[in-house]
Amino acid sequence: MQNQLDETPGKFKQFVSRMLVKFKFIKQFPLDIDHINQLIPPLLPANFDIDIPGGTGELSILSVDLDILPTENVIHGDVLCNFSVSFNQTIIFNTHLKIQLTAKPHYLKNKKIIALNTVIVTSMSLITDKDSVLKNTKSLMGGFLPEPIKSIFNSTFSITEGVIAGLGGNELVSYLSLYLSGNTQKIFDYNRTEIENEIISYVGSEEFSYELDEDDFHEKLFADYGKQVAIEEGLIKMIFHN
Repeated sequence: MQNQLDETPGKFKQFVSRMLVKFKFIKQFPLDIDHINQLIPPLLPANFDIDIPGGTGELSILSVDLDILPTENVIHGDVLCNFSVSFNQTIIFNTHLKIQLTAKPHYLKNKKIIALNTVIVTSMSLITDKDSVLKNTKSLMGGFLPEPIKSIFNSTFSITEGVIAGLGGNELVSYLSLYLSGNTQKIFDYNRTEIENEIISYVGSEEFSYELDEDDFHEKLFADYGKQVAIEEGLIKMIFHN
């Protein structure tokens, strides 16, 4: 039916298509996920502040690639991010993050956009590459300690989180002590929940959505008469009638 509709010219095509939708001869159209992926790059990078005791944290979403598996009725997303931590405008930690998530499409009819909801992060991992940075923070920590703790700290060769706790260090010093182990996963885990929440919030927001193109015949038709979107047989379906 859709192929016949594509061959029908001009205004008559518009009239016929509306009648076909009205009388339920046309119930749905597919929306190509590759077409949606082509529209994502102009939305990025998306930058967010991450809370860091005494410092500055920044999360940048660099790329998002969406896909649909034929056996699953959800959208899969591969997300590449950059996460950095700075003190006094000096970066002490920087890493790329690979994040995988799932989501479902939903249609906001009054705004004529297709957005995502039920966003779930399924995995997050660090990427070690040429942009990775991890600096020892011992000298930086000393500057935030009061006397006589500072003198004890400077004379102690083996500094651990336990030593810091015993010295009565504040939240800032306790955070910086994470860097002494050189364990990047431990540093990341401190901010993991906030990073995950920022990604879920952004991917599920109207900022990260697909606005129907009313210059496209099929999308204009759906904007006028469509009711919902769903994933069926590995495709996003723009549904007029169930």
